[in-house]
Amino acid sequence: MIDREFLSELQDCYPAKASLVMPLLHQLRSRDGHISEKGILEISDLTGLSPVFIRGVSTFYSFYPHRPVGRYLIQVCRNVACLSMGADPLIGYIIKKYDFRPLASPEDHSLYSYGPDPSLISLMITECIGACGIGPAMLVNDRLYGRLNKEEIDRVFSGLLSGSGPVDINDLNIEVFPLKPESLLLRTLDCLDLYSYTQRGGYSAIKKALSMRPEEIIEIVKRAGLRGRGGAGFPTGMKWAFARQDRKAPKYLIVNADEGEPGTFKDRVLLGRTPHLIIEGMLIGGYAVGASKGFIYLRYEYPEIVSILERAIEEARREGLLGKNILGTSFNFEVILHRGAGAYICGEETALIESIEGRRGQPRIRPPFPVNSGYDGKPTVVNNVETIANVPVIVSLGPEAYSLIGSKEAPGPKLFSISGVKRPGVYELPMGIKLRELIDMAGGPLSGTLKAVIPGGLSTPVLGAQELDCPMDFAGLQSHGSMLGTGGVMVFGEDQCMVRLTMRAMSFYRHESCGKCTPCREGTGWLENILKRIEEGRGSIEDIALLEEVSKNIAGKTFCALGDAAACVVQAMLRKFLKEFEEHISLKGCPYHEGMESLQ
Repeated sequence: MIDREFLSELQDCYPAKASLVMPLLHQLRSRDGHISEKGILEISDLTGLSPVFIRGVSTFYSFYPHRPVGRYLIQVCRNVACLSMGADPLIGYIIKKYDFRPLASPEDHSLYSYGPDPSLISLMITECIGACGIGPAMLVNDRLYGRLNKEEIDRVFSGLLSGSGPVDINDLNIEVFPLKPESLLLRTLDCLDLYSYTQRGGYSAIKKALSMRPEEIIEIVKRAGLRGRGGAGFPTGMKWAFARQDRKAPKYLIVNADEGEPGTFKDRVLLGRTPHLIIEGMLIGGYAVGASKGFIYLRYEYPEIVSILERAIEEARREGLLGKNILGTSFNFEVILHRGAGAYICGEETALIESIEGRRGQPRIRPPFPVNSGYDGKPTVVNNVETIANVPVIVSLGPEAYSLIGSKEAPGPKLFSISGVKRPGVYELPMGIKLRELIDMAGGPLSGTLKAVIPGGLSTPVLGAQELDCPMDFAGLQSHGSMLGTGGVMVFGEDQCMVRLTMRAMSFYRHESCGKCTPCREGTGWLENILKRIEEGRGSIEDIALLEEVSKNIAGKTFCALGDAAACVVQAMLRKFLKEFEEHISLKGCPYHEGMESLQ
């Protein structure tokens, strides 16, 4: 049975009973290994919600398996960054050497059972797990493995098959390169406990903020010029002001830690290596907008961060930094950690709110916007992890000093995740640095000469080798036909096949489409099938025009930006690498991956 004490704690966290569904499904999966019909009925009895509703929620998310899986669930990333670093041959190696067999059900095409003993190991070929800086990467239950090769895979399997369990194979730290001469966002890196964080000046910004009026803090954030770091780039101070001005109560602050954009792993570093910075930023933001409760919506694929955040939240609560009458003032604020379950679409703020409310993560029609009608119909501010991390920096430095960093159009430091290079990692640099300079710092492409760069995560249009002298800020990349996005930079050398990369990108968007909009739901799969034909040598010259037509019929015709992203990826690849598509068609196959098994 589900622990009644756990249920009682959950009820104190959420105003609506539907919000209990995802935490209860997580506990069910942890207990039973999968979501059974009996478990769904158990949750129904506890919450009073219908089994149909609970089943509808559970089937939406990728990491609520509805059939038994092995004691060890291996999830290997196949997305674009890991693909470019050799993921496909490694996946083929695992399947062949260890006798993994695909499950018969078509919806489980990416799930395999271990032939000799299906109850021991299951294999899932999955999308990005936010470890592009150490790719190729995989998860074994809750343990992350990166920088994989055949020898290290054999060591992992040796541990699993011998009964000793998952083993340590290498250093999995994502390399971090702080701003020089003095770091701002990474100054408290690896200060995991409250004492070490305060020793480096932590929680001084909230003390300063509580001596000011909330409206003053909002004005400071506006003057600093902070814009959202999650992709859209909306002015943070303006968003806060809209929520502050709304008279409805209570108000909420949500940190979007559902870092699902392929190529992006900066928030993983912030959450896992300086958790108190995020809590302090939330405290300041909550005080400024008048919120009494905050949520951290953490992506499922970051299991190691759960305990880090839980400890940090408990420490802050114990020291009077969370709860009632914080630091002797009338300010009350609580933080709830809410774990996602594998849905890229929940990075969109209204889909994220739907998910916290216990429903399928599908975007809402806007207006109304979350700042006026968000969680539980109340004013809600949703900020990215990196955006919130900038807030204590702004309060400590002052808006004038902060605005001198980076470009005039978009001030401040920026965390860039970069992969496909000799020195991958997270680079803290002034906003507006030239793309070429960033790539040079990272040592250039892994092999050969540079062929292409995706500058801001998978959803941003690709740039060619001749376009590297553009500033890495909102206006600079827009002038080159792309976007800053999350700042997830993926570099591809001359040996990479652009058709295969585009096909894998469309596979991702098809898999992650929430299904609400017909153009996205049907169009992404159509694009994937056309690209698969071309990659496998079955394409015709008419397919290129068809790619253009289908992508144009998706762009601008969906509730959220997922459909737009899929369309612009295809259109940009055709503009920059049309000859490569034509070559595949004329040669009736891929000149880059001849003889390689296609993993769809």
